[in-house]
Amino acid sequence: MELSSHANVVSTGGPVETSEDAMNRQDAIDRSPISEGPAHPASAKVVSRLEQLAGKTIEAVTLSQRKNYEGVHQSELIEIRFTDGSSVHIDSHTNAWNVSGAHGEFDPAEFNVCLYAHVVPARTTK
Repeated sequence: MELSSHANVVSTGGPVETSEDAMNRQDAIDRSPISEGPAHPASAKVVSRLEQLAGKTIEAVTLSQRKNYEGVHQSELIEIRFTDGSSVHIDSHTNAWNVSGAHGEFDPAEFNVCLYAHVVPARTTK
């Protein structure tokens, strides 16, 4: 192991990551949502669709407002396009209609659902 002229960089002969990069990555990991287990069994179809994405190369990612539908909550939409011409579109589904029916005082169209992307950067090398 060789210590470089930068106090926070240690070389093992290969690419290295600075302590600042490592701390930024750990901070992103700490702020990301935590999984509590497998998806609900009703989501099996979604899981099988997502499994088809493994190994694909992403060409572009777009975040936009989903088309509004009367009586339905507003939402955002993530579209991921792959180099093979396929794509995946991720939008939200809520129980706003159920809450509206159960409580009568809510209009599902008044709900607004947004998506948040938690990104953990790759380990960087210098």
